Amino acid sequence: MATKKKLGRPRVREITTTQQRALDVIRAFFAQHNMSPSFTEIAAALKVSAPAARYLVQELRKKRALTFRKGVSRSITLLT
Repeated sequence: MATKKKLGRPRVREITTTQQRALDVIRAFFAQHNMSPSFTEIAAALKVSAPAARYLVQELRKKRALTFRKGVSRSITLLT
C-alpha cells in the first residue's frame, strides 16, 4: 500500500522553554521597535552569549518557527 504524501508546511517540532523565551523576546522587540532584534540584543535579553542566541535562532529556524537571511542583519521573520 502506498503512503500518502502530506502537502503544505510541515508541523513545527516541539519548542523548548528556552526557545519559547527567545521567540517571546523577538516578538516583544519587534512590537516595541518595529524591527527584528540583533543576535546581541536577543543574547542580552536572555542573559546568554551571542553565539548561544544565534544557536537558539538557528534551532528555531530548523523547527520552522522563524526564518532569517544569512548575512543580513535584523532579518528575522516569525512564522508562528
